[in-house]
Amino acid sequence: MQGPIAGRQHIQLVVRNNDELTKFLGAITMLPVVCY
Repeated sequence: MQGPIAGRQHIQLVVRNNDELTKFLGAITMLPVVCY
């Protein structure tokens, strides 16, 4: 339980410090949901 979870937590930490990155990752995260 190290790889994806640790990477995800790291991304969340970076996102908290960068609002633009938050919106960017948010859009990318929603893309697959919209496509499917």
